[in-house]
Amino acid sequence: EARQCQWLILWLDCDREGENIAFEVIDICRSANQFLNIWRAHFSALIERDIHHAVQNLGRPNPLFADAVDARQEIDLRIGASFTRFQTMLLKDPFILPFVDDDKKLVLSYGPCQFPTLGFVVERFWEVQAHEPEDFWSINCVYSSEEGNATFSWKRGRLFDYIAAAVIYEMCVENPTATIYDVTGRERQRFPPHPLNTVELQKRASRYFHMSSEKTMKVAEELYQAGFIS
Repeated sequence: EARQCQWLILWLDCDREGENIAFEVIDICRSANQFLNIWRAHFSALIERDIHHAVQNLGRPNPLFADAVDARQEIDLRIGASFTRFQTMLLKDPFILPFVDDDKKLVLSYGPCQFPTLGFVVERFWEVQAHEPEDFWSINCVYSSEEGNATFSWKRGRLFDYIAAAVIYEMCVENPTATIYDVTGRERQRFPPHPLNTVELQKRASRYFHMSSEKTMKVAEELYQAGFIS
């Protein structure tokens, strides 16, 4: 394909890793056609607005970003290999690991990128373990009629004092009649949500569905293979 083209527009992820992959693509395409006019599209979502903006504001690939990724990969490899060997030799004897059958094959891997992430996970786990749940009470009011139902929200939201909540509830029961002083209405437009990136997808799946990152990515891959998402 590159032999018959005059332009090459690279549509890879808009981060340093994407820039690094872009130069790998450039090397392959230039080996077939060294006269290519090469441009880079920068976008953050696969929606019409962002795609049009990317096409109208093309830029040149940045070799400094690609070199930064190459340097980081080299550093990660050297540090990871050195610390993996160091901690394997240091820790395999003092600790008894029940899941290891043969100590000679034991490798305690160290990853410079994974360890900070592991720290965030452990810190969040400690916060969840240290959390002490506390009971609270709220007042809910619903009005039903032939025209429909109306739910009223309590401005205070919730109370952590049962006696105070009970007193307010008894006051509402003794005086069940309410007066509406003002009604306001406005038109609201809801636009389709923007596509999610991988990190935001994992965060929302964990928050709303209590799904692990591994399960989220597995489901996302199945949806991708089925053609439901891109």
